Amino acid sequence: MRPRVPPTPEPSPSTPSADTAPGAQAGAPKDTADRWAHRRGEPRLLTLCWSIYLLIAAIITVFSVQFIGLNQPNMFQNSTRALMVMTAAGLTILWPMVRLSQAPALRPVRGAFSDFFALMLPAQAIVWPTMLLTSWSWEVTGGVSLLLFSWAALLGAMIAIGAARQPSWRRSIWMAMCLVVVGGVAVSQLIGAILKITPTPTVWLASPFTAIYALTDAPSGLAPTMTGQEWLASIAPLALATPLWALAAIFAPRRLPANE
Repeated sequence: MRPRVPPTPEPSPSTPSADTAPGAQAGAPKDTADRWAHRRGEPRLLTLCWSIYLLIAAIITVFSVQFIGLNQPNMFQNSTRALMVMTAAGLTILWPMVRLSQAPALRPVRGAFSDFFALMLPAQAIVWPTMLLTSWSWEVTGGVSLLLFSWAALLGAMIAIGAARQPSWRRSIWMAMCLVVVGGVAVSQLIGAILKITPTPTVWLASPFTAIYALTDAPSGLAPTMTGQEWLASIAPLALATPLWALAAIFAPRRLPANE
């Protein structure tokens, strides 16, 4: 006669099983990834990449003149203008392209504001020493510095508004708007040059790329000076950026939901 085996008691709902016990699957990968993992080190990572970009831009513009042996004043002025244009391109094209092509920051407005100052400090460190290489006065260098600051503030406000947009195609629209704002006038001037249409001097001040040449240009043998119109053109983007930053602070979400 077989011995009777007592039935195994079923675990109560309060008793954790082997599959659900704490630490049973500690080494198993999580089902949901952290969508902000690439932003944990910001803006330190952006500052590092920006500093490397400025270093490369200085090497291929200002430093290359000395390496080639063309130690002429006008060559240093032209290479310095090229350096300022590359700096403006980084602030007004590369920065929006990076931020609007990736998942937005957890706090979009605060992230754009932090990016702005993280980019401007190295940029200003590039602008002011150019006085030692060129015949630019404090006034002209300050005008170029204000020009870059104003345009970066304007693009930063557009990033703050556009980065929080869902779905991603809306951020693509904001990126296209950034390109039109900063490059529309420059492209129109290029087309006008091909068609042999001479633009008015005021048009040159409507884009950061051509405005740099307008602010630092002067007749041969004379040092450039800032006019009232040039000062107005340098600060105009900042005047447009101020209400945009206010709109971003009011209407843009201060913190994006974790599941979006």
